[in-house]
Amino acid sequence: MAKTIIENLIFLQQPSEIKSGLIKQVYSTKKRKHELKRSYAENIVNKKHFAIDPEYQYFSVMIWPFFIAFAFAMRITKVGVEMFLIKK
Repeated sequence: MAKTIIENLIFLQQPSEIKSGLIKQVYSTKKRKHELKRSYAENIVNKKHFAIDPEYQYFSVMIWPFFIAFAFAMRITKVGVEMFLIKK
């Protein structure tokens, strides 16, 4: 809390050119993020290609191997249980 107050005070003491530049930079970042989300939504609606949301791209890449490993493990255990039951 105190840190943000100090940062705001420092921000207010800066010249107006720097302040307007910083505000424009933050605004352009938000605008670019909004444009990315809009283009993602348009790609899904138009079904141009399989669109991946830029924010969740890395999460989806990370989680797929776990699904594959889980399916493989379930297959192995199923085969193992069947073999064990057949032997008895």
